[in-house]
Amino acid sequence: MVTRPALQDLRIFNANPTPHNATLLVSIPVLYDVLRHEDGKYSSDLLKLCMWVQDRATAVLEGLIVHDVPPMIPDISHNNEWRKVHHCHHVIVVNVI
Repeated sequence: MVTRPALQDLRIFNANPTPHNATLLVSIPVLYDVLRHEDGKYSSDLLKLCMWVQDRATAVLEGLIVHDVPPMIPDISHNNEWRKVHHCHHVIVVNVI
């Protein structure tokens, strides 16, 4: 399974397959290990495989996602009302003799 962030990193690598961009693929361990083993000299077959993984992962994610990403909650960082709630915690100390 390839997550959305990992898929985005794979897209970046496929658009510009450099050793630097290959480091983005640490979240896809099998591809990362193979690319690292190739030492920056990526064969056309390996690059085709990376493109296939991207296409397949996109298709699978699109098939699994039933709903759109929920909307972001409006900026609540400025609303500090929740901080005004006070909790009182009592600690009971038990001495065992």
